[in-house]
Amino acid sequence: MATSPGRGRAVGALLLLQMATGLILPFVFILPINIGSPEFLVPALAESARVRAAVLVAFVGGALCIAIAATIFPVLRRRSETLAVALVAACTVSAALDAVHNGTVMSLLAVAKQAPDFPPGDASLIAMAATAYSARVAAHYAQLVGFAGWLFVFYTAMLRFRLVPRPIAVLGLAAIVFQFSGVTLSHYLGYTIQGIFAMPLAPVHLLTATWLLVKGFDRPAMGENQNEEVQCDSYVIS
Repeated sequence: MATSPGRGRAVGALLLLQMATGLILPFVFILPINIGSPEFLVPALAESARVRAAVLVAFVGGALCIAIAATIFPVLRRRSETLAVALVAACTVSAALDAVHNGTVMSLLAVAKQAPDFPPGDASLIAMAATAYSARVAAHYAQLVGFAGWLFVFYTAMLRFRLVPRPIAVLGLAAIVFQFSGVTLSHYLGYTIQGIFAMPLAPVHLLTATWLLVKGFDRPAMGENQNEEVQCDSYVIS
């Protein structure tokens, strides 16, 4: 059975993979079409393979979010079944919103594929492109809500149970609150988006993942011993 340090290292590895596949690569890959409607039509056709790759990678990122929740579940359940279930639920919702966003990205490619059949400047094509692009933007900000939700629950658990050093957990909570306030909430309230508020999240999240990968969960802070962990894991699996 995996001990808490072992589970912590597994979560650290999954966090690094999830950062790459859920938070970095998909958004890098879709940069060619991230330029507004209807201007995205030409690069979408030219870079369709790249955009499709972004969608596939994003699906992996969503699945890894659920894998993180499943891996940490037995550890959290010892302390709070509510938080353990909340993290699974938050990750499931986040993955679902990722899937919705992926669908809207594919709809942009579908519109771009039809574009050559319309005369240049055709009003119906422009309207169709604008609708598809607006749907993608709406899905993206809903996706950011899910992203903030699971990270908030995750760092709350890290702080409450001291699974990582408290300063790291506090920085994680502060970073996700700043990101949500400056980007996601600003969008829904109609304020100017402050992208700088999102910048601290990446290095803090990387620090958390690296710490867990090297150190694992802090067993002394959890007040555990190896036999207790093995008994817990046996109970959960049974």
